[in-house]
Amino acid sequence: MANPRSEHTATLLPKGMVLVAGGFGAVGSAGTGATPPIASAEVFDPTTGQWAPTGNLNGPRAQHTATLLPNGMVLVVGGFGTTGVLSSAELFNPATGQWTATGSMVNPRAEHTATLLTNGMVLVAGGFGPMGPLASVELYDPSTGQWTASASLKIPRARHTATLVPPNTVVIAGGLSRSLPLVTLASTEVMMPPVNVNVTLQWDPVSDPTVQGYRVHFGTTPRGYGESIDVGSGTNYAFSTLRSGTTYFFAVTAYSASGESCFSDGVSAIAR
Repeated sequence: MANPRSEHTATLLPKGMVLVAGGFGAVGSAGTGATPPIASAEVFDPTTGQWAPTGNLNGPRAQHTATLLPNGMVLVVGGFGTTGVLSSAELFNPATGQWTATGSMVNPRAEHTATLLTNGMVLVAGGFGPMGPLASVELYDPSTGQWTASASLKIPRARHTATLVPPNTVVIAGGLSRSLPLVTLASTEVMMPPVNVNVTLQWDPVSDPTVQGYRVHFGTTPRGYGESIDVGSGTNYAFSTLRSGTTYFFAVTAYSASGESCFSDGVSAIAR
């Protein structure tokens, strides 16, 4: 590489190149004998065995995570920067070689884990915060660039592992936990994040020629349809924002110029 580094990230890109980003630089490069975090990034081409520079991170960081998203972008989260532990996140675009800022986490953290879930969201868990190991967990939504809190770990931990067991289970294992001194853990935890899932409804068309379209009504209590969606003349509708593990109740109405029909027979489903 052009730059010596440690505790960086290496991410396989969709076209077979490898992106290396950040890390701690050469000892003494800060002029004080310290090992500072760096912002440089490089791309390795396996067809030539050569490295080429690409755009720098928006700021130096090490002990961060890097996750390839389904859209081909790379999400870099947290880590240790020149001002301490970071909450910031940024996205790398392989097509342009440039980094752009995205939403920041609620909690700064380094040496955490980042797990890509089957619905495209990223679950970040634990890590070292300014005061030691964290139990907090956050979810990143690439469609909005925002983070939301999820259920916390039972035990604060950092330097652990996180493994996705499809479709929606994350196994957290080991790490260091809060104690004086820090202790190495043998414990594991299983998480099932409340991620968005897809549910598709389908119904028979009404034979009345005056019908102009249909409306889907839904909610979380029987016959308590707090929301509705006008789906036009189609006879199916796919939800993409229902919460996993929640029971939903659905009914359909038909409408014409003279008004809206009564509810159809209701159906229910647990979004999984």
